[in-house]
Amino acid sequence: MRHRSFILLLFLLLTLACGQGTVPPNPTPTPPTIGPRPAAPFTVAVEYGIPGLAEAYAASGVTSVKLRPEFGKWGNLENVQGSIYWGTLDSLVREYQGAGFSEIQIVLMADSPWASEAPTDPEHPLEPRNPMPKFEHLQRYGQFVRQVAERYDMDGVQDMEGLRFPINRFAVEAEFSGFWGGSAEEYVQLLRVVFPAIHHANQDAEVALVGLLMADAFSGAQTVEEADQRLGEQFAGRKSKADIEQILSACKVYDVVDFHSLGDYTEIPLSAEWIRTQLNANGCGDHPILVGDAFSMSALLGYVFSNFHPATPENREQVVHWLQAMADPNSADHLQAKAWLRAEMARNLVRKIVVSAGAGLRGINIGNFEDWRTRIGGLDAFGVVGTGTSLFMGLMDTSKTRQYAGSALPFTSHEFSRINRPGSPRPAFYALQLVNAKIGTHTTAERIDLGEHVWAYRFEAATGSVWVLWADDGVLYFPGETPPTIDVLLPIDGETATVMLTPTEIGRITPETITVTTLADENDYVLPLTVGSTPIFVETAP
Repeated sequence: MRHRSFILLLFLLLTLACGQGTVPPNPTPTPPTIGPRPAAPFTVAVEYGIPGLAEAYAASGVTSVKLRPEFGKWGNLENVQGSIYWGTLDSLVREYQGAGFSEIQIVLMADSPWASEAPTDPEHPLEPRNPMPKFEHLQRYGQFVRQVAERYDMDGVQDMEGLRFPINRFAVEAEFSGFWGGSAEEYVQLLRVVFPAIHHANQDAEVALVGLLMADAFSGAQTVEEADQRLGEQFAGRKSKADIEQILSACKVYDVVDFHSLGDYTEIPLSAEWIRTQLNANGCGDHPILVGDAFSMSALLGYVFSNFHPATPENREQVVHWLQAMADPNSADHLQAKAWLRAEMARNLVRKIVVSAGAGLRGINIGNFEDWRTRIGGLDAFGVVGTGTSLFMGLMDTSKTRQYAGSALPFTSHEFSRINRPGSPRPAFYALQLVNAKIGTHTTAERIDLGEHVWAYRFEAATGSVWVLWADDGVLYFPGETPPTIDVLLPIDGETATVMLTPTEIGRITPETITVTTLADENDYVLPLTVGSTPIFVETAP
């Protein structure tokens, strides 16, 4: 039973991947040059919060966490009509707030064994179903949602005992894909119940739209127009363009737009631009936009189509080889594959956070807390064809105990309420520490043009100016291959600068750091740099 859900997942995702079209490969798109802009409050958050790992992840310096959606599922809290058990969710909230996470995001899911149109079958948890509450239970769902918001708003009325910080951030359902089996019309109807219920209990609450999954359209796209055209095509596992546009247009009943980034970081700026165009077309104004779910790097393979940029039909065989070597500890190439993948995770985690901040987004939730693999080498090696890198996205080693936080979730996903043990952090964890420390509290963000294939951003923060740079020609480089470097001259504000290289090696916990003297250029200062695939941070004193 332990691996049953995972095995079902493999077969489901392999089924979705087979027979689907492959998005044509493209070089890495050049992001638009954006002038200095005031930054909205930007939040770096980690996901998905599960029992036992709060203290370990607090060491990253991040203070915002998104809990696993299963903890906000109606059927897991009110499994029997009229009887709510708060113990498991309360236990998780206490753990994370006690570790210093002052901001918690709860995903509210309507799936219920007694109230939904077609509830999840616990024996077949990944079969698409319709969680929409039956008409006669819609009012009760609104009451339930209001009770959740009231319990965690810290207003002194019916609050959870020991609550340290108010919980103001909620999402309505997990993802607008196969995870929402209802129609767009039903989802908007649900919003019209949930939105006022949350705000009635907590006027400071922020309600996020269900996460939009559009990776097939934006993966490797060069322009918004190209991505928009792809959205008009049908892909298994993604909702239609008309459905996405319909729920976006319901902007009076949500506060924040959420989209998911399971592909390469280059999809983020274009996705945000497309969403803003849709909001403007519907007279919605400037709603904040959040990357509500992100792997640290591209999944490369599987899910709703064959390849995620920078995977291509031409390099697919190599991708499969190295991911299968990663999955199987007995493979002769396992150690090489492990070092390669851990480094790619660290590089791309920084890239995703930086481009999200540079695009003026509300924030990004990045994960994962744990691997999603079985640790059965042969099974995991088979699974990567349909799930890609997603099996290995844990930012640290973890293991599960047999103990539960509160008690086992009663409806679905019982295993997620088991307490976990933290192990050794991976390079992506230390990359997270670095990028959060340097730009997590920035006040302005600006993309600067240093030439083709160079991504460069300048951030202003209380500690001074920070630049983040890397080179990317759109090619995926494998073990034994060396990505090209590019020489640039970076204009900066002082005679000396501190240069830090994102840690990517297993065992390295701090960035390589050097102090560099700049060159004078017509009364300005320029810093000569050789930029490669690993992001570098350049810092001057305020």
